[in-house]
Amino acid sequence: MFFMQRRSIHSVRFNSDLYKSPRFIAVRKYLEKKLKEYCKTSGLDAQGAHEATIVSSAHSGGTQRDEPFHITFRVQKEDGSYISTINPYTQKSTFSHHWYVAPSNQDLYNDAAADAKAAGGFT
Repeated sequence: MFFMQRRSIHSVRFNSDLYKSPRFIAVRKYLEKKLKEYCKTSGLDAQGAHEATIVSSAHSGGTQRDEPFHITFRVQKEDGSYISTINPYTQKSTFSHHWYVAPSNQDLYNDAAADAKAAGGFT
């Protein structure tokens, strides 16, 4: 588990086995690292975020079929309650946050590979 200052995301986990294959371990680690950073800069930490769970892997479409490439995640506070957001397409409150992580799957993989290489852990 990753611990940071008070009121920061402590951990990120995946809701599926998609990123457990050896080829995508770098992508998984990259997303976990970058989602923690995103929660800091987006204000979710300030709202008491404790754990983020990626519930839908990187994809385009969804509620809005032309929506850009993104991941869907949920954020819980330490007391177990979820932090809500407003869906920009339906204007309804939801616990599903969207993070526009990269323009495409290949860009995501390239970013993850570069990040892993910079850390000395990519072969």
